[in-house]
This record gives sequence, structure tokens and C-alpha cells, in this order.
Amino acid sequence: MTSSTSPNHSAHSANQRAASPSWRIVVMSVLAVVLATVLAACTSIPTSGPVGTYAPEDKDGNEHSYTFDVPGPSPGDSPETIVRGFLAAGVSAQDDWAVARSFLTAERSPQWNPTKEVIVTDSTPSVNRSEEGQGTLVAKPRVLRTVDAYGVQNENPNPQTRTLEFELLKENGEWRISRAPDGVVVESQMFQRAYESVTLAFYNPQLTAVVPDVRWFVRRQGMATAVVTALLHGPAPYLEGSVSSAFPKDAGLARPTVPIQDGLAQVDVPEEVVSSADDRQRSLMMRQLDLSLSEVPSVQKVSMSVDQQELKVSADAERNPPVVEPQVSDKLVGLQNDLLVRANESGNRLVDVQSTLGPGLSSPAMQPGSDVVYAVLAAQKTRLLSVDGSTGSFRELQTGPVMTAPSMDGFGWVWTSDADGVVAYDSASGNSARMDLDLKPNSTVTSVRVSPDGARLAFTLTDAEGERLLVSGIQRSKSDRPTGLAKPLKVKTTSKPTRVQWIGASDLVVYKPDPKSRVDVEQVSLLGETKMWRQPLLGMTHLTVGAGQDAVYAENADGVYQRTSNGWKQVRRDDHELSYAG
Repeated sequence: MTSSTSPNHSAHSANQRAASPSWRIVVMSVLAVVLATVLAACTSIPTSGPVGTYAPEDKDGNEHSYTFDVPGPSPGDSPETIVRGFLAAGVSAQDDWAVARSFLTAERSPQWNPTKEVIVTDSTPSVNRSEEGQGTLVAKPRVLRTVDAYGVQNENPNPQTRTLEFELLKENGEWRISRAPDGVVVESQMFQRAYESVTLAFYNPQLTAVVPDVRWFVRRQGMATAVVTALLHGPAPYLEGSVSSAFPKDAGLARPTVPIQDGLAQVDVPEEVVSSADDRQRSLMMRQLDLSLSEVPSVQKVSMSVDQQELKVSADAERNPPVVEPQVSDKLVGLQNDLLVRANESGNRLVDVQSTLGPGLSSPAMQPGSDVVYAVLAAQKTRLLSVDGSTGSFRELQTGPVMTAPSMDGFGWVWTSDADGVVAYDSASGNSARMDLDLKPNSTVTSVRVSPDGARLAFTLTDAEGERLLVSGIQRSKSDRPTGLAKPLKVKTTSKPTRVQWIGASDLVVYKPDPKSRVDVEQVSLLGETKMWRQPLLGMTHLTVGAGQDAVYAENADGVYQRTSNGWKQVRRDDHELSYAG
């Protein structure tokens, strides 16, 4: 941690800040746009936004606060103009959305909650009179995505309109809004300027890895305070029950703000937060704060204190911290002439794991942290087997319907999906744990993949909304048995994926195999960013991702290819369906 807790801790944190792409500072582009004049006779919100500028350094040192110059109501404004002005003012968070509140009645103004939801739309909605009666107006924004009260962004794969209703009455001779939905409507372009993503840091329950929790915060005065408050409150709903925090649940601050002086964020917590914590737990608290605040532009260092007295921990407490980016093994498991084989990245076969599994093997998987525990499908994907590579023995975990390629976590559980949804099997005992996803009718899970930290499951889903990518926290018992999945997070993709692989703590790759066409690979981030890989591979049917950009192998009918800076180069012909651990 980059605080004065100890010299060793400071050095480690500084190195980690430079090396960790998951906790990189996200620098948004800042452009000024001109507010179009609102005409009383016009029935649409201006398509150009309000003037935006960076504010000078604010009270807590957040010099990157972004302000918007939006007008309040004018005398004689019509009901339509009032609603349009209110919606346009939602982008301006200064003084607790003071401009937007000025369009509301004196009674509604303090009750309105702008942080309940952000509706991100591609264009400003028109405002029209409702058919229900005079004094009621409606706006129908096209919802691209939403940001909930936690700051969690959920994508809408098939944008639909939402109806927002407003009631108005005259107050002191002027029209004001007496009923308005909580939340704000922000155009996509404006959202990128007014909001900033920050990755909160939690831990997997075993305290071996950091689990990122991406949130979106308004760029305004007190951003550091908002980040720390969110961290202390606990993880987002899609991680509920699957991650841990060194802080007690719903812990608070001793002071209402997190002041920043000369780049030092000073986090003062109540005595009860740390009174029962040992040196190790306090070190984990400091690490969470350091990682979470590292993306706030004005923060260079972090300190944690009680009664404004800085807390310090021993050097021993800071050893072996949870890793930010768990590394994937450089070993691969694959198939060769109906043999399950293990190989390294150079292509050398290391061992024939098992030769008596029968024909029709497919989709091999390997347990992270183990070179001897495997899973594989057989009999045209209707049998799921776990294999002990040290003894050559195997266990039948499931037989029956067709299953998706298995994924293994570090505890020896084998994850797959069938016609009934997602299910996990203990590779040692054969015990199963079926996950309740509350899927819609005619929904099909097309692939599953456990994250390297073991705390999350990424899966692709096909239903009435099309092909989608979701991520859900894995809930476990104290013995690490999976017990359920948290409410899934919808992740943005521009393609229609049916396969998913993790490529980092916050990034995934998705694709849709096709033996006859060029297959695009899309890299998506929990931050909401997407990009297509260069040079699609013709007829790609399989992809595996390890640690680093070069540790990527794909397959088509001609053999196995390795990803390069320019595309793909063929490296193998005699083995197939190579897979990294996980």
C-alpha cells in the first residue's frame, strides 16, 4: 500500500500500481459540447448537450471533477419545457443535482433520488402529453444500459423504450414537476464524460486473490468519499455471497468525507471497525483501500486512521498478499488419437494421462494448481468424466443429455451445463450441485468458464433476447462446495457469442465457432469496453486462453494456431482441443 504504514508496504504497492492493468487509471476524453437553445414550441430535448468543463480542485482534492453548465427554469415555461429541462439537467450533479431539483415542486425536490438509477440512452427522448389526462407528460427513452444505485452497469442487449411519467402543477404561478421517477436519463456520449469507472477490490473467500468489482461514479466533488463508502458497504449484488472483505459489512467512515491533501487520501474509520482486527486483517483493509482508490485521479497515496491517528502494521502482516491477477499455468491438456495428453506451451508432450477412456473424447479441462486432475467429455458429449492422471483412474460424473465443455475450479469442482442449466460436480466424490439461474423458458446455457480467482462464473446464454454474456458470483459453503450463483451481471458485447474464456481479472473473450466461416473473437471488459481481435480465423472451432497475449491457441480443421501480433500462425497438427487450466 502506498501509505506510511511501512516502507516495505509502500514499495510493494507502488510496484503493483504500475504492473496491474485491472486497476489502471481510466482517463476519459473531455470535449465541450454546446447546449442548444430550448424553444418553447419544440417537443424534444436538445440533441446537443450542456457545456462541460473541468472544475478547479475541489474540497477533497479531486481536481478531475467535471461540471456542466445547464440552465434552470425560466418564468413562463410550459410543462413540456419544464420536463425537457429537468431531463437535460440530470447530467449535472453539482450541489446534489441542484439545477434538476429546481424544476421540481418544493415538496418533491428533497424526496427525489437522482442516484437510484442512470438510464443511458442513445438519443434524447421526446416529451409528449399523456393520453391519461391533462397535467401528465411522458418521455420514452431508448434504454441502452442502466447503472443501478450500487454503480453497477447492466447492458441491455436489445434496447427497448421505457415510459417515464411526469405530473405537474403550478407553484407560485409557475409549472413545476410534482411527480417524477427517481434516477436520471443521460445520453451515452454525456455518460462517458460525466461518469467514471472505478474497480473496487474485494477478495475471494480463501483470501488468495483479489476480485474486481467495477462500479461507475459521478465525476464530481467527493469522488474519493463515494468510492470508499461503496467499498465499506460491501460488494455489488452480482458478487453477493461470493467474495469477502476485510472490513465488517456496512462499515462506515468516522468522518463524513475522505480528504485528499497533496495526493494523500486520508481514510478515518471508527474504532469498532478495527478494534477486533489483527495485524493481518488490518493489512488486508489497507490493501483494499489502496487498490480501490488507485483509479481516483487525484489520489497518489492512501492512509487509514482511527481518530485521525494513522494505523500501522508489521512487515510480517503484509507478506503473501492476495494476488491481483492469478496466473494461469503454462501447461495445457489436449487430445491426441483419443488419448488425453498434457503438454507445455512449446508443444512437448509430457504424459499420456489415460488411454482407456474410450472413443469420442472431447473438451478436456484441467484443475488449476494441479497437473493430475482432469475432466473430459465422452460419447459425443453425453458422458462427463473426471480423471486422476497419477493413477489412470476415472469417475463418471454424469451421463445423459449433451453437455457443454467443462471448466474446473481450484477446488476440484467440474462445471458444465446441460438442458436443465448449470451444474457442478466434485471430481473426487462425484457429488453434484445444480445452480438455480431462474432462466426464462427456452433458455440455453451454451458455455461456462470459472474465473482464475474461483469466485465468478462467466457463461453465455441464448434465449428470446438473443445470445448474451453474463457473469455471476459463485456462492460456496465453508467447505468450498458451490451452493448457488448470485444474480447475474449482463456484460456488453457487440457480437453474438456462444463461447467464453477469461483473459484477465476483468476481461473476457467471446466468440461463436463456425467451421465454414471466419470467426471473430471479441475481447470484452467489465468496464464496458469491447474490441475485435485482428485477423479472424477461418473455420475456428475452439479457443483457449492462458496468461498473456501470446498464450492463446485456436483450432480449425487444418490444425492448431497460436495468436501473434499480426494474427495467427500454425503450430500443431497432431493434437487438438488444447485447453489451459480452468
